[in-house]
Parts: sequence; structure tokens; C-alpha cells
Amino acid sequence: MGDAADERSNLEKLDDLQAARPFPYNLVVGVLVGLGTGALVAALNGWAFLVSPAAIGIALGFSLAVGLFFGVWPARRAAGLNPIEALRYE
Repeated sequence: MGDAADERSNLEKLDDLQAARPFPYNLVVGVLVGLGTGALVAALNGWAFLVSPAAIGIALGFSLAVGLFFGVWPARRAAGLNPIEALRYE
């Protein structure tokens, strides 16, 4: 019984790692795209472009929370499924 529990724990860790690995890249790309888009819109309209570091921090935190929730939660659910039963519904 311990082996099955260890295998499930290892699957959960692997799923968590695979779900969390792309986040740093996505966060950086998201911030750069957001800043670039904001600067472009400001330049086209003649507006001043100022960004608060706190706003970037809040956006990163919210993005990280959403990404972890929607990446890790389904992965944990999938790791707990019996593969035969899961494929039966396809």
C-alpha cells in the first residue's frame, strides 16, 4: 500500500513541477507585453506613461495565483484518477 501512495505522491510532484515551470517566463513576457502596449497607446495618444512598481507587483502576484490555481489544481485531480477510468470517458 505504501508503494502506491509513494507513486501517487511522485506523480503529484511531477504534475506540480510541469504546471509551475512555465510561470516565470510567462510572467516576464506578460509584464513586457503590458508595458509595451501601455507605452504604445500612451505614445499614440500623446499621454504620459508612468507605471508604479506596486502595480507590477500586484499584477505579477495575481497572475501567479491564477496560473497556479488553474495549472496545479487540475494536475492534482488528474494525478488522483485511475487512468483506465479516466480514458473511459473520452
